[in-house]
Amino acid sequence: MGHARKEDLLDITDVLEAIRSLPGVSERSFGIFYIGGKSFVHFHTKAGDRWADAKAGGDWGPEVSLPFDSGDRAKSAFLREICARYQVCVEARTRDARAPSDKPVQPAPAKAPTGRRRVAARAAERRR
Repeated sequence: MGHARKEDLLDITDVLEAIRSLPGVSERSFGIFYIGGKSFVHFHTKAGDRWADAKAGGDWGPEVSLPFDSGDRAKSAFLREICARYQVCVEARTRDARAPSDKPVQPAPAKAPTGRRRVAARAAERRR
């Protein structure tokens, strides 16, 4: 399903500004927001309805409705939900950054000697 068009979001510019103001959030396309390099929130419309898909940590949470011509109360409720999910995403990123990797540390492969070192290594091998 495609994202909402710019025209579908013009009545919620105040909501979009609030999302833009969250630390670490970027807007790569109008109404499509990221935290760092990870998708965070974007909007959809269909048959006169509008909603947002927003992550809650690493997963997409339930759709968050924001009807056309919403009043201040609906916009505030929407932003409370988005801010709560934002907080979960930020905490998850912080946890992931501090968590040790599951992968074992592999020593770097030994580089083959080059130039003078290669000549010295060959000479050492011949002496053995």
